[in-house]
Amino acid sequence: MRCVISAEPNARATVLPGPARLRWVLMFTTIAEGVDTEDMSAMLATRRDHEEITRQIRDEMKAFCGEMQVLSTESCAICEKCAYPDAPCRHPDRMFPCIESYGILVTELAEKNGITFMSGSGLVTWFSLILYKRA
Repeated sequence: MRCVISAEPNARATVLPGPARLRWVLMFTTIAEGVDTEDMSAMLATRRDHEEITRQIRDEMKAFCGEMQVLSTESCAICEKCAYPDAPCRHPDRMFPCIESYGILVTELAEKNGITFMSGSGLVTWFSLILYKRA
């Protein structure tokens, strides 16, 4: 798993204007290599590493950001059986809602900002957004 966040040309991360309450958005990707892209379970297995990298970046950003909202991959896969809707989430600090569940089209956002996501055979690109307000 490789995570690319850089200010260099062709970087796979960018900072965008965010909604009024959370003024900035960091969009980044991780790329899982050597994945059988015809095997859905193999592809989804690479998501856990992406989520861990997302948590690490969120934790690093806490030092200079005020309020934050992290959006990431599909659905939460932390618990074997989800407590919701019968009870609150058992891990709200670890669960990140899906980007597209907020009406954000990931592919459109990536294309508008020059972030490549169709990287070739055997590669899976995962996205995360961290919406934040500078402290």
